[in-house]
Amino acid sequence: MIVKTKNSVYRFGKADEEGKRNVSRDNKPLNFSECKIEVLFVGCPMILDWFDEQLIFQTSPVKSIDIID
Repeated sequence: MIVKTKNSVYRFGKADEEGKRNVSRDNKPLNFSECKIEVLFVGCPMILDWFDEQLIFQTSPVKSIDIID
């Protein structure tokens, strides 16, 4: 899945049975590589649960969501 926000592009792998997925951000690496998507709607900030430190990460508003098989 590819999620484009106002400021960045995020790439996600498929979720496991607990909802955990790999994540990367184009052009600016993240401080974590696995997360759970808590909130994902076009027009709203995306909220990720960052498992490595039990922190929440919030993005700028989502512009598009593309599902890739």
